Amino acid sequence: MVAFCKTPWYNECRDRDLAQFGSALRSGRRGHGFESRNPDLKGSSHELPFSFLQVLHKRNRIETAMYTAVKVIDCLILLGLYLFFFLGRLKGQPKLTICLKSLYYLYLCTVFYCTLVPIIPTFDAPSINLIPFRDYFFAYGDYHRQIILNILLFMPMGFFMAWHRRRSIFSTTLTCACISFAIEVLQPWITIGRVCDITDLITNTIGALLGCLIYRAFHRFIDKLNVLS
Repeated sequence: MVAFCKTPWYNECRDRDLAQFGSALRSGRRGHGFESRNPDLKGSSHELPFSFLQVLHKRNRIETAMYTAVKVIDCLILLGLYLFFFLGRLKGQPKLTICLKSLYYLYLCTVFYCTLVPIIPTFDAPSINLIPFRDYFFAYGDYHRQIILNILLFMPMGFFMAWHRRRSIFSTTLTCACISFAIEVLQPWITIGRVCDITDLITNTIGALLGCLIYRAFHRFIDKLNVLS
């Protein structure tokens, strides 16, 4: 079942509305000329009491502060895992190996941060899109940027996994696709405002495949370094 409500586009409209209202507050205007693009408020926002808009604006500021605090906590947990667990397992290895594996850990943290942070469990009905490249065909939001970023996000994973595990292109790409699938399944449940999107799964898999192909193209030179064995 495809759910179009509470999508990133919806949240973008809400945030734009509140930013416009905040500007009206600072300039002394009491909501006059405020027109919402949010489907829940459009056409009726001018009828809402000014006090209600103030509460809505304050609530948005509280939510932003809460999200920031949760993100900081998540980052501290990742840092603690690196210092007290991951780094300890690298003792005695060459410095170049430690640097490359630390760089790979930093990359995995970046993937985690971009896809699952902040971790705030939600019990709302999950938003799911099963139409491949729906945003592209319907011109929703910055679809070009999202497609490119999703491809770039998983290219290092395909490259490092093919280098470190020495597996076939198919096996490496399939593993990365499974990781992307797990992320997409978790997103609408543990992160507010996220959508389980098949387009992300496809573009992530394409990125992993490209990263794996880049490694295969230069593997004779890269394997001579012998630092990720």
